[in-house]
Amino acid sequence: MKARLLVGLAFAVVAAVAIYLGLLDSGSPSIGHEYVATGTGSTALIRWSPSGGRLDGTMTLVTLFGAPPNQATSTRSIPVSATLDGSMIGVSFNAGPERFGTLSGDTFNVEVPRTDGILVPLQFTSNSSSAFNREVSRLQHQARAANASYYQATTEVSDRLMVRCQAAGGRIQSGGSTSASSDCVVGGVADPISEPGTPKAAFRFLPSMIHAVVQGCQSAGGSWHYDGFSGYYTNHTDWDCTVGGFKDQVISFTTGAYDVPIKSAPAVSSLIGQCQQSGGDFVIDSLSTARPEPFACQFSGLVNDDLAVTPTPHFVTPLSQASAQTTPGESAPTAPAR
Repeated sequence: MKARLLVGLAFAVVAAVAIYLGLLDSGSPSIGHEYVATGTGSTALIRWSPSGGRLDGTMTLVTLFGAPPNQATSTRSIPVSATLDGSMIGVSFNAGPERFGTLSGDTFNVEVPRTDGILVPLQFTSNSSSAFNREVSRLQHQARAANASYYQATTEVSDRLMVRCQAAGGRIQSGGSTSASSDCVVGGVADPISEPGTPKAAFRFLPSMIHAVVQGCQSAGGSWHYDGFSGYYTNHTDWDCTVGGFKDQVISFTTGAYDVPIKSAPAVSSLIGQCQQSGGDFVIDSLSTARPEPFACQFSGLVNDDLAVTPTPHFVTPLSQASAQTTPGESAPTAPAR
């Protein structure tokens, strides 16, 4: 009889301890000692133990931070405590206000504060630290893979830009002309590379277009050169093709357009010579009726013979007629062309 009483007393003590530790059902869901949660780019491990009617411990939070090529994981430990009321669990992080969730089986859901204060809902499942370590390894592998992918994409883009530059007869030059760290130089024209050293690296213009512009100049018998101010209306690119006595400015390396179509430049140059042989001056005429080509052959007096380039370059009035209309001693309000 005494032996049976001792056995019963021992069982009661073990049961009481087990209930206190959450190992047996005491009318409320049992609580484990280790819980693991996994979110997007993060994982957390809670380890706690009973202490004065509550649970106290630490949450280890591992998150991805940064962006490729410098993405890595960050680890921080946060004091955590919890209380149970039936299936309701209240969890406090870093002595902050309790966040309430529901304990169901071996899981509970609760909102976890991020470093920026934003609450993120996570589901914690009773698990071991080895499961947590596997999740940490997965995040570290994810960061390494993202960095490697970034470097690979950057290398591929850089190689493509090099090939395109060389195919246009250009060369890559370090120490870029603008905020870029390198340019593709074609015919003396520096094409800046935007966002160099990243997968987004790109030419501002197209090296092939610059090459075509330079080739068009040479095909027209012109000389290609830089001019700090070369526009008839405004300064567009600082680059000219001079054909005979006519400087034809490049308006855009994106479209390859000149002030005057480069194929028409030799004819315009010839007309300049005819204007001068007729006693006139080739000038910019802001009042030209033949815009957008603001050129004219100006004779003494108020006579400007406008130049049109379509369908082919020509003066609107035959030069012989225009020169016959001059009034000695007067001049038109125009500026000489270069």
